[in-house]
Amino acid sequence: QFSSYIKLGAAPLTVYEGSVNFSPVDETAHNIVVLTATEDETAVFHVYPPVELKFADLFGVAKKLGYVVEALPDGEFLELLRKRKQTAEGRGQLQGLMTNEEMGDRYEIPVVNELTGGYLQNLLEGWSDITEEYLSKYLSALSGMDLF
Repeated sequence: QFSSYIKLGAAPLTVYEGSVNFSPVDETAHNIVVLTATEDETAVFHVYPPVELKFADLFGVAKKLGYVVEALPDGEFLELLRKRKQTAEGRGQLQGLMTNEEMGDRYEIPVVNELTGGYLQNLLEGWSDITEEYLSKYLSALSGMDLF
């Protein structure tokens, strides 16, 4: 999804102003292993950080790396998608996005992780802050894999 916004040079304002879960794989794996030590056989764990990353911050780091993503009103963004779908190059830019404007029978199911966070806190575990340096390394790695 993010790589498509970079390729397009634009994102809808609702995304730009929103946030995303950002779970470093090493910490996620560590926390999963730690949670296996719990004796509560009925617990269902949702292993992700309690604080989401603002897309604006992610786009800000991308800009420092030379990738400018303009925030467009949602209607203008949908029009941009419609135009880009008409060419092979444009369709390639859209590969990471769900470009069907119709929602159909999809529903958003809210997930909470207070129980998981409580267990991790009791076990003296948790999550590191996502820093600008971390994001810069992350985006540079994605760029190095030609995802932008």
